[in-house]
Order: sequence, then structure tokens, then C-alpha cells
Amino acid sequence: MWVGSWPFDFDAVPDDVTGEIGYPGYPHAEGYFMGRFCIDRHKKAINIGFVSSSVERVYLEELWTLKWHMN
Repeated sequence: MWVGSWPFDFDAVPDDVTGEIGYPGYPHAEGYFMGRFCIDRHKKAINIGFVSSSVERVYLEELWTLKWHMN
């Protein structure tokens, strides 16, 4: 998995978020950038490091509720 991406709140939500290496067939293209983060690593959740230096467990469905950038 690549270390970065450019997710937007309008990125498509996959039907199945259980893939262990990212959503199978989820392209890394405009409208689909969240696919690099939507990986079932910890029982349908991932650990995310924030700019504040905090780390939180975030369920995959909640990824679309986070503020990823200023825009």
C-alpha cells in the first residue's frame, strides 16, 4: 500500500470494506482516492495518526467523516 493519497469527501464508498490489502479493484483515481485508506487491518478499523500527534482507531465507515485537508 502506498503511504499517501488525496481523499475527498465525495470519494465513492465501497460496497465491501473487508479486503485485507485495500478494497479489491478500488482504483486510485479521482473520486476513489479513499481506497488507499479503506483497509480492514483491525476488525474493520485502522489506526490513524493526526497532525496533533494523536493516534486513534477509526472504523472504516467513519473515514468519510474526517477532515482530510483544508478544502
